[in-house]
Amino acid sequence: MTPSKLCIGLFVSLLLTGSALAAPLVNCTVDLDRTVLPAGQTQTAVIKINLDAAPLPDRTARPPVNLALVLDRSGSMQGGKIAKAREAAIEALRRLNGTDRFALVAYDHRVDTLVPSQSPRNSSWIESRIRQIRADGNTALFGAVSQGAAETRKHLGDDYIHRVILLSDGLANVGPSSPADLGRLGAALLKEGISVSTVGIGTDYNEDLMVQLASRSDGNHYFVAESRELPRIFASELGDVLSTVARRVVIEIECPE
Repeated sequence: MTPSKLCIGLFVSLLLTGSALAAPLVNCTVDLDRTVLPAGQTQTAVIKINLDAAPLPDRTARPPVNLALVLDRSGSMQGGKIAKAREAAIEALRRLNGTDRFALVAYDHRVDTLVPSQSPRNSSWIESRIRQIRADGNTALFGAVSQGAAETRKHLGDDYIHRVILLSDGLANVGPSSPADLGRLGAALLKEGISVSTVGIGTDYNEDLMVQLASRSDGNHYFVAESRELPRIFASELGDVLSTVARRVVIEIECPE
């Protein structure tokens, strides 16, 4: 049997579940790993399925974003680090539009929700809250990520891209603090449709912990050597989130009997 005849019998459907976007924003192509499949023999064939997303025509066409920023304000963040973290948070806020949701959680040994999840339209008040962040204390990282996720849950029933962005320069030393603990948290959040991207600053943070949290929740991990790189990293991460055209993609392949 030739691949062309086999492909005639393949029905591939792309389900953009949870997306209000109109098709066709994603094109699907199917290829086999060989040119001929012998008849009457049982063999394993590899099917390559390629999904190609078309460019978004404008920012209003994308799904809305449900974003929670979780910023480390422990004592080690004093000086230039916390200043650049504030700058990066404001830049992230300004990239959102009125249909998105924004929340801000800051933590040391305490965890405080400085901006409950809301529309970014009230940007002047939100920016004032960001500029008030000062660094002091220890690092309750687990509790802070959990609180950021709690803010995103306020809109889980809506058609949003759910993302928590964590920034830290140190070790988690308040509450659950092992890579396994944070990995389990990430896996649990992924089941709810929430991804966590992590940004580690300098050389003193627990990279394994941050990588586990990001990878288990299907987020991204970034290493930042100098705090001056933070605005660029935040812009890159927000660019990734804001360019999403589909989520929870399901591919179904039905072969004839």
